[in-house]
Amino acid sequence: MIASKGLMQKGGPQLRGIFADESLLRTVEAALSEAGYKTDLISDEESDLSAIEVTNVSSGGRILINWKLLTEVEFQRAVDLYHSFIQPSPPPFLIKDLALQRFKYLGEMNPEQLWESTLDPEKRSLLQVTIGNVMNTD
Repeated sequence: MIASKGLMQKGGPQLRGIFADESLLRTVEAALSEAGYKTDLISDEESDLSAIEVTNVSSGGRILINWKLLTEVEFQRAVDLYHSFIQPSPPPFLIKDLALQRFKYLGEMNPEQLWESTLDPEKRSLLQVTIGNVMNTD
């Protein structure tokens, strides 16, 4: 609802309008279903609007996404926090003093790299590892 392709964008429908229009709420329900949640579009008798009952398939936990939930202070703070993480300018981003390094497997190294990283006795460290009880090891 609040992401870059969400319904709550400037000039878009107001929050109450989303719950009053089942077709808009179905787009939210579809996104939740696509993310792996079991959803049911239901009528919220308390507010006379629609709502989405969401069930986490793996844990079985349930939550009701309705008008009341989204008008609570905690939700509004979560929206504000989300918007504070959005970058003010689009990519590409310039990052200075960044070095990326991929570590090679021993079989991928040439002899000089193998000596510098593993074989040089001045730089290497050896650690003996033992397993006391294999049955207790995960």
